[in-house]
Amino acid sequence: MKSVHSVNSALYLHHCGEEYCAPRHTFGPAVRDHWLFHYIFNGSGTFYRKEESYHLTAGQCFLISPGEVCTYAADAETPWHYGWVGLNGGDAPRTLALCGLSRETPVAAPSSPEIMLPHLRDLIESCRLAGNDLAVMARLYRLLEEMSYGMPPQRREGKTFDLLEEYLGRNYSYHLSVAQLAEQLHLDRSQLFRVVKRETGLSPQQYLTRYRLRESLRLLRETELPITEVVYSVGFEDLSHFSRCFKREYGISPITYLNRRRIEESKHMLGNTSYSLAQISELMGFSSPSYFSQCFRKAEGMTPNEYRRQTRQGKRPAPTKRHEV
Repeated sequence: MKSVHSVNSALYLHHCGEEYCAPRHTFGPAVRDHWLFHYIFNGSGTFYRKEESYHLTAGQCFLISPGEVCTYAADAETPWHYGWVGLNGGDAPRTLALCGLSRETPVAAPSSPEIMLPHLRDLIESCRLAGNDLAVMARLYRLLEEMSYGMPPQRREGKTFDLLEEYLGRNYSYHLSVAQLAEQLHLDRSQLFRVVKRETGLSPQQYLTRYRLRESLRLLRETELPITEVVYSVGFEDLSHFSRCFKREYGISPITYLNRRRIEESKHMLGNTSYSLAQISELMGFSSPSYFSQCFRKAEGMTPNEYRRQTRQGKRPAPTKRHEV
């Protein structure tokens, strides 16, 4: 069947099919340049790779990894009936891992033949019609989804934290609840709690808050966004709640942190440029030169002009680069 590249280069279908094998029918030894799994609907056979061999029956599947020399042979008495799906793209290893398959774990039993067979045939038929690539990919994802549901919870949990991190990386700025996270990862709340606690020592809610705070710190350090915009950009809905969480996590308020970063950058300007205090105040985002002077004096124990004078008199070295707080 045809290869579908155009819709999603991160994961695409290479080919798929179904076969009722003759007794002792053998393929290999050979290598593939893509990921290829076979699902056994009936009968049995043997899969060989490296020094390993696996006798497999209905309800199991085996994975051939790119560049791996493999052989597989149907049983002499009960030859297998199987379907195959070839995948490629950068997301293929991670997607297959959700189904319990990887280079290190090439055999799994992800779902029942009664469930898998109609999904595979639907995918094959969609490819045969050669119409809509989106329809083909939708059926591919439906097949893979069914395989992932069929995995025992302990197998799925092995990758859950990585998936959680990936999901938060795309969605931390939106309203998220622990229940939504659990639903998104196909776990119940107790399973999610166990995974996050094991990896971080925190509850899912605590970890979500810490993740957002870490992103807020990055924005405060790397951008000129005002605090109110940072708050909503990282998924908090209330400035006062954000400020309390930030101070509890880092020991200072967001405005103090921001001012310290601005003070460090202003020291660079005071020591290396002829900008006026008004210009520096505006560039650093202070509301006025007097507020800038007030914050500077509180942080450094002297006024900006005193700092500039001492720097020019050689009493303190001029900063040569901007500092990170």
